[in-house]
Amino acid sequence: MTEPIHNPTSSRQLVDTTWLTSHLDSPSFCLVDVRAELPDMEIGYPWGHIPGALHLDMRELFAEVDGVPGRLVSQSAAERVLGRLGLFTQTPVVVYDESFGPLAAQLAWLLVHYGQADVRVLEGGWEAWEELDSPVSTEPTTLEPALYVAEPDGAMLATAHWVAAHLEHPDVVLLDVRTEAEYTRGHLPGALNLPYEGALRYDPAPKLRPLDELRRYFAGVGVTPAKEIVVYCQSGARSAHTWLALRHLGYERVRNYEGSWAEWSRRPELPIVGQREVERAPVTGVGGEAGMSVGPCGLPLAAPAQVVSTTGNVEQTCRSRDQVVAEARGQIAEIDISHLKARLDDGEPLTLIDIREREEWEPGHIPGAHFIPRGFLELQVEDLVPDRDVPIVVYCAGGVRSALGALALRQMGYQQAESLVGGFGAWKSAGFPFTVPTVLSETQRIRYSRHTLLSEVGEAGQIKLLESRVLLIGAGGLGSPAALYLAAAGVGRLGIVDGDVVDLSNLHRQTLHKTEDIGRPKTESAADTLQSINPDIQVIGHQTLLTSSNAREIISGYDLVLNGCDNFPTRYLVNDACVLAGVPVVDGSIFQFEGQVTVYDPAQGGPCYRCLYPDPPPPGEVPSCAEAGVLGVLPGIVGALQALEAIKLILGQGEPLIGRLLVFDALALTFRELKLACDPTCPVCGEQPAIRELIDYHQFCGLPQPAVA
Repeated sequence: MTEPIHNPTSSRQLVDTTWLTSHLDSPSFCLVDVRAELPDMEIGYPWGHIPGALHLDMRELFAEVDGVPGRLVSQSAAERVLGRLGLFTQTPVVVYDESFGPLAAQLAWLLVHYGQADVRVLEGGWEAWEELDSPVSTEPTTLEPALYVAEPDGAMLATAHWVAAHLEHPDVVLLDVRTEAEYTRGHLPGALNLPYEGALRYDPAPKLRPLDELRRYFAGVGVTPAKEIVVYCQSGARSAHTWLALRHLGYERVRNYEGSWAEWSRRPELPIVGQREVERAPVTGVGGEAGMSVGPCGLPLAAPAQVVSTTGNVEQTCRSRDQVVAEARGQIAEIDISHLKARLDDGEPLTLIDIREREEWEPGHIPGAHFIPRGFLELQVEDLVPDRDVPIVVYCAGGVRSALGALALRQMGYQQAESLVGGFGAWKSAGFPFTVPTVLSETQRIRYSRHTLLSEVGEAGQIKLLESRVLLIGAGGLGSPAALYLAAAGVGRLGIVDGDVVDLSNLHRQTLHKTEDIGRPKTESAADTLQSINPDIQVIGHQTLLTSSNAREIISGYDLVLNGCDNFPTRYLVNDACVLAGVPVVDGSIFQFEGQVTVYDPAQGGPCYRCLYPDPPPPGEVPSCAEAGVLGVLPGIVGALQALEAIKLILGQGEPLIGRLLVFDALALTFRELKLACDPTCPVCGEQPAIRELIDYHQFCGLPQPAVA
């Protein structure tokens, strides 16, 4: 069940009963019923449900924690529950509850937060299904359990710490979707009140308003796509419903505050407006001692100051923003822009962290700074700076958020964390240099999100890939898988040298080409396939044989060459041309059931092809694939390894196969590694190279010149 859901009558968030009825016989999705069970009245699952639906008790995912209802259980516990349903993150899911209510929306939000590829909610829910006199089942449905591995997307979730750090931020809108009476009794500072029911119409089952009405409903109070929207309610369910409505409208920057008012109102250190509903008591986090207030990740929060104010004629313990910042500054060290510049100019090994939001970072930042938005500082800093003794300078726009950030880092053990007074605004006003970064578009952030989650790649690494240029010699067995993975990874320019056309005998291993491509130039077929996979990239076809007269000109436009040719003259030509140009070569070769991969890069101290094979074999001694055959899957494995080596070289990560030859035996399924040494007498990369120009490589290999078409 991995096909995407196609529903032309609804949005990417919703399906209707008509669509669901037509897809029941051949479902390509998992249908989940989250209605509450009422055994005494024989209502709910399994007394009646949509055929094929699985049942999920939402209390398994959202429970009461430290007196706060509706808190999300641990990720490992949630993975066990979702795996028991037979779900994978690639499984399309349709969710329904009694009447298009908050429960279905809450599960949809959680699944999207966990990285589910495709999640929809049934408009009108069970109520709409019953109205149509649609088929009903009383037989429980089960699937084989699966290993569910969540990939949480932090942009879907707001924690109390994140919200507190962004109070009064000009680009953040807090949206309280409880009733007006609940809002009046107490709410978060600066929050707008927009009850979630206002987004609904009744026909007669509840559904979302038409898009134009819905857009006006939110825009009327200043909730626009340009803002970061944080939605909260009493315990996270109604806010998930509004989150769904905003996503339905196309709003991408929407967070659900999962703890919601039930958590916020119990935290004595957090400010509120209006009369308190409950006596605020410390919340004990996982691993914390009783009575100790803790924040995200179990970190202790600073002890709250006992500042008394009166709101609604009730004495309260709360602090203003200025008091919070003043307390933070009293516990940290600060540095001014002149001292920071002097330390950077002296080459002092300090880590500079910009904790502004993305829209602040993109117009410019201090050179050498690392970007971690304030809301993710505690969650990501350990990946960036594992050593807590390293000096760190944190900065924001004006020095307020950075003071709070530096305090949080000190609480984590980074005792040399400092805040930059005046922030980036003071740095820029002083005329100090700043960098305008190359950034990913919103579409690219989504496409490469699984790359950028890796600390070894990140957004900077992905930009390196997009700016890189790789030349593939051959669009055949090795070039096909390598090109597919390099294109998917976002390598910005892919050049392909191949003078051949697609033949039927190619198709069992050359996955770039299809049956309908037979007779087409391989470079054209390859370009069409790669552009369909990733329109971000540029594919340049060189529909020609590589020769001594054109090799240096073609290779000069690329940073890296991936060699997948199948003849010795071209291998020697590619080697010599790349050594002379200083371009590394990721080399692969295959024969029947065996493959080899290595990296030739004399500029980094490794050998070249001639170091291993000074002279070519006699003509006819080594048969080609056309003569000896090759297992179709073998070039897929070797070509993928070549793509991996190319990506490592571009990113500067890991240990490339320079001076090492990886040998793969497909029949034994074993890998062996051989050490390769440089030859000081090598005529092209040795101590006294004799080859400074390209030669006639067919004559060198004792072969006739190829016929010219």
